[in-house]
Amino acid sequence: AAAPPKPTPATVPASAPPAAAPPKPTPAPMPASTPPSKPEAAPAAGGTSYKDKPIEEWSIKEVGAWISDLGFEKMRNCFEENYISGLELVELSNAELKEDLGVAALGARKAILREIGNLKSS
Repeated sequence: AAAPPKPTPATVPASAPPAAAPPKPTPAPMPASTPPSKPEAAPAAGGTSYKDKPIEEWSIKEVGAWISDLGFEKMRNCFEENYISGLELVELSNAELKEDLGVAALGARKAILREIGNLKSS
């Protein structure tokens, strides 16, 4: 004799209440120190994105958007609180990143400096 079929949503008796949709996963809460990201990288009121301007013309907010776009969202506040605009960004040193901005990870400092170099050469 064949084994009875296992209950599936299709074989649930008609008297059972309708199956509710599975709950949608809620996004993980962000740490309190990280504000929700804002679309700073979107074109500004003038219609241009920071990506369309020379690095030396970037505002503090545009540098914050850039650092977030690199994947360093946690460092965004530090760059903004220290008033790092494009002019300051192009002059940042490894020591300043580490000692003044608190970027402790060597790999992160190297990645940021490499990206700054790419921006200056483009």
